[in-house]
Amino acid sequence: MTKLIVLTYNILNPFHAVEFKTPQGFTVDKDGNEKDNWIERCPKLIRNMQVYDFDIACIQELNSETKDFFNGGYKTAVYDEHKNKVLERIHGNSIVYNPRKLQPIESHTVRTKDLKYRAAPCALFKDKKSRLIAVLSVHLKGYDGDETDPEKKLEIKLRGYNELVEYVDQLESVSADVYVIAGDFNEHSSEMICPLSRQQLLIDRGYVYDGDLSPTEHGTGRKIDWIFVKSRCDLKIGRINKKLPFEQASDHLPHASVIEC
Repeated sequence: MTKLIVLTYNILNPFHAVEFKTPQGFTVDKDGNEKDNWIERCPKLIRNMQVYDFDIACIQELNSETKDFFNGGYKTAVYDEHKNKVLERIHGNSIVYNPRKLQPIESHTVRTKDLKYRAAPCALFKDKKSRLIAVLSVHLKGYDGDETDPEKKLEIKLRGYNELVEYVDQLESVSADVYVIAGDFNEHSSEMICPLSRQQLLIDRGYVYDGDLSPTEHGTGRKIDWIFVKSRCDLKIGRINKKLPFEQASDHLPHASVIEC
């Protein structure tokens, strides 16, 4: 069986950290000015990722200046950004891979059809057994999970749900033996029993996850970062738990799964 370690990590966009006063990502200087602490955080994020010795990483909230922060023997297969009219708010996702385990075949980006599009990078790899692995890195549109009006909640959930439908349709148009969808779903595990569940959409389409519902977002206790896999062959998937050297390097925790197929 082929064994792959897949990681997903929202590393906290430096601009967002200051804009939303996210404690993990900004500091106040002696003059009282708020500024991002990316220079201090970057090596901590790298150390957190290295702990997993991963083969594939789907990373969210990168920008043009931070997109290549992780290398050290790994390579970036693809990176793309969501549309935003405010230049400083632009951020995107990437797929990073271990070239000692995987050979890149092709890469592209799936974009939603609306003018203010959202983007999900996609990459196709071949492993040492010549199996094709298609990977999608997502950061789905968020919404207010505490909305009490059922009709309004469905309305605001719908955009991210339809976004995921577009991504999956495009991903599965690529012929592969294994499909991996990983990233920030912006949806807590409690929504899995509710209409328009993003996780249930994937489960209904034959995807599985590692079953671990531990929180991945600091301060909220929400499990919003996910790894889903579908395979044409027998599949095993399990959570990888590691002691992180720097838990507060981002407002999210990394999540990693080991896949055997």
